[in-house]
Amino acid sequence: MHKKNLFISTLLFLISMTACAAIKPMSDEEIRSIIVSGNLKTFEGECPCPYSKDSKDKTCGDNSEYFKTSGKVLCYPQDISITDVTTYRQRFGIPDPKATQF
Repeated sequence: MHKKNLFISTLLFLISMTACAAIKPMSDEEIRSIIVSGNLKTFEGECPCPYSKDSKDKTCGDNSEYFKTSGKVLCYPQDISITDVTTYRQRFGIPDPKATQF
């Protein structure tokens, strides 16, 4: 019975270590990039950003939704506020490397 408890304790320890190792600190820039990518994946239409290509393989430029909606489409890292970064970090439990001591 003692070996079984030791095995279970060891197994739980390894699982918890794996879970902790999976959540690595991420910089503000990394999080901004993830938010922009996610926003673009959910965009329905042809020209979300000025750098996007239309069906004729031409750059969208001024015809993009980014300009038509005054930046409501998130295309650039600078479109993501520090509040958005903090909220994302809290929602997914991602440590801030500036606050993490090694």
